Amino acid sequence: MFSEKLSPPTLIPPNYIHVDYTYSFNLDEIATHPDWRDRKTAQPVGYLLNYAFPSRNSNFTYVELGVEKGYLTEAVGREFPYASITGVEVDSTFLNRYQEMEIRNPNLKIYLSSSISSSVLGKFDEQSIDFLYVDSLHTYDHVMAEMTLWHPKMKVGGVIACHDYLNEKTPGVGEALNIWMIDNASAIKGTAMMYNGNLVIVLK
Repeated sequence: MFSEKLSPPTLIPPNYIHVDYTYSFNLDEIATHPDWRDRKTAQPVGYLLNYAFPSRNSNFTYVELGVEKGYLTEAVGREFPYASITGVEVDSTFLNRYQEMEIRNPNLKIYLSSSISSSVLGKFDEQSIDFLYVDSLHTYDHVMAEMTLWHPKMKVGGVIACHDYLNEKTPGVGEALNIWMIDNASAIKGTAMMYNGNLVIVLK
């Protein structure tokens, strides 16, 4: 999958890769929504998914930790109707919206739970996830726990994309990811930086 298309891979520190925003990822709902953060988050994730899975008929497993309003989650589900799309969100503010999203997208499921809860982790077998997007609680301890607990769930060649890696307002994210990458360097095939401070980790 994606790891076979990153050539040559560059290990830590991340190398910058060019992002072409002419991909076909459906951003209609996000593009018209006033919350610009959703669009800026969706662009690099959409690019990566289209790069790894160029066909809308692709069957893969996508997990998003921290969905907030769910615009990105639903856009992924709508663009890839045959993929298994899962979101995990601890805040129930947008519960009604999540329920509506699930009705519109039968391939999508949102769990109201902590992303490090055994009740959610237990729903996934080891080496079952193709693409993991990490954007939940932005603290050192939480990010480290997420990476440690979700890594075994990733398939060989899977992709972990992490938001706010370079955000100075949330330094714990970058600190946790840097330490995790050093400790798990043997499991990493390559890393890259993308638009809006997203770190991409491609696993062996």
